[in-house]
Amino acid sequence: MRGSMAVHELPGSRRRGRSPRRMAPEERRRQLLDAAIGLYGKHTYDEVSVDDITVAADVSRALFYRYFSSPADIYQAAMHQAIDSVLSQITARVEGSLADQLRQSLRAILDYAEAHPNGGVVLLKHGLSDSTSETGQHFDDARLKIVEFLFERGDVSERTPLMDMTVRAWINVVMVAIVDWLQEPKITRADLEEWLFNQFMAMSAATGIQDPVSAAVMERLSGEFFPD
Repeated sequence: MRGSMAVHELPGSRRRGRSPRRMAPEERRRQLLDAAIGLYGKHTYDEVSVDDITVAADVSRALFYRYFSSPADIYQAAMHQAIDSVLSQITARVEGSLADQLRQSLRAILDYAEAHPNGGVVLLKHGLSDSTSETGQHFDDARLKIVEFLFERGDVSERTPLMDMTVRAWINVVMVAIVDWLQEPKITRADLEEWLFNQFMAMSAATGIQDPVSAAVMERLSGEFFPD
């Protein structure tokens, strides 16, 4: 419940002695966002009050409202920061093949999901269902950057609509599967990661059946995915 007074205290949010250290505005804003992301990772939006965030960040309510107009405002900013953080990890180029890059991308998403179970569900569901709000558009932009990055990483210069559709659909499969796994973890993380990797292979192979360009790309990359 949110309002002018907090009627609950979330675990781990007991106030410490407030630090008098002065911070640059951007540093202070990030401190508040980090505190909010930590709380949203373990609690729902409705469970987190302004007081909970200020306690976790060790700042006053007045300071909170200097940077954010409302709980909804910081929630949106926190979602944007979370999207950007995961995106930067997914698109961090690694040594090795495209297969290595795909596995690294999956690990980055799963690392975030495990560290922020509730927030991961909210973030991924938001990306799947909302394409109209500012946050939904931010998520769509991030998804497009992932698509572009994977094609660039695979050195794919000639693309077809079916190839684009395949990669976008695979990203959605990843999101849906991780949400299901977070809510009901019936398989191990390792099994989920391997299944998602194999889904990329299977979907790409299926596209190649009716798309000669895609088939040629997969033939070229087959040595990376199936090394001797």
